[in-house]
Amino acid sequence: MIKKTSNNIFFTLMMLFMSVSLHVYAKDDVKKQEALSEDAIENQYESRKKVCEQKPENIQEICLVEAEGKRDVALAKLKADLEPTLENEVDYRVALAETKYTLSVKKCQTSKARSDCMNKAQVLRDKETEDARAFRR
Repeated sequence: MIKKTSNNIFFTLMMLFMSVSLHVYAKDDVKKQEALSEDAIENQYESRKKVCEQKPENIQEICLVEAEGKRDVALAKLKADLEPTLENEVDYRVALAETKYTLSVKKCQTSKARSDCMNKAQVLRDKETEDARAFRR
């Protein structure tokens, strides 16, 4: 009876040890994957930036804002995917709203109806930001 009980305890301890080891290994693997993904996002940004720099000046500024926005949104989405918390999801949605707004503002600067364009951009940003924060509730 004692031998059987000690085998059960030994087996339980081994399973616990293996479980903890796998968890630590998985956590390290997630961190490595996150670093690789962040590097890939930054590389995409650098590539987009080089493409933008070859465009005419009036289009170049919009292109650069779009490239930065895509990078920011991708990084926020990555964090929300790897660490799925409500706060990270809200941060992703806010980053998306801010990127749309910044891009709209840049486009408005080249528009003849600049004032109307800016008002629409601000209303859109405020609505999307409020929707993102309401997601938390």
